[in-house]
Amino acid sequence: MLSAVCRSLELSTAALSIVAAATGWSDQRRDAFTTNQQRIVAPPPTDADFLGTLHQMNVNEINAAKLAQTMSGNSNVRALASQIISDHTTLDQQASALASQLGLTPTIGDSMIVREGSAELDNLRARNGGPAFDLAYSGAQVQDHMEALALVDAARRVAHSPEFKSALVSQIRPVIVRHLQMAKSIRAGIGRPDSVPCGRARCKPGAL
Repeated sequence: MLSAVCRSLELSTAALSIVAAATGWSDQRRDAFTTNQQRIVAPPPTDADFLGTLHQMNVNEINAAKLAQTMSGNSNVRALASQIISDHTTLDQQASALASQLGLTPTIGDSMIVREGSAELDNLRARNGGPAFDLAYSGAQVQDHMEALALVDAARRVAHSPEFKSALVSQIRPVIVRHLQMAKSIRAGIGRPDSVPCGRARCKPGAL
């Protein structure tokens, strides 16, 4: 999904390097995207670009979590999904309020992030539930939240609005970090009893 995020934002090569290093892109993937990036001539991303991309990432996470609630029988996976729906709904509402406060209209420069969100849902549906679904969903959440974290860290380096920078640090980033920790713990525990701890607390709503 991160290549879609970068295309959506039309990130500079410097920002791409930060994101790619943080998420462990392979040389082949980085080179392929760099080749594509060189064909793009565009100004640096604006706060509205970042807000638009964060909104779509929230939507993608919520949609995948809703699917997990219906397809997973693992209580930890379902609890993670519930937490993601709650937290990303709140983050989206906060970001929308901030955009209004700043007089910005969130924008997405490319629909690739929407298509990749749909592709992730199709991939999860194909697992038909059970441990295969749980492993795919928790793995996707690890990757998605690593990429979201890299995006937030890139955004806070170039964001123009002090209010937006503050929200990235105090509101958005801590939630993404907690979700990443939860997803990693659950993925490591797939195949074990549902009582496997999730980080410092058991994975159930309100445990964060």
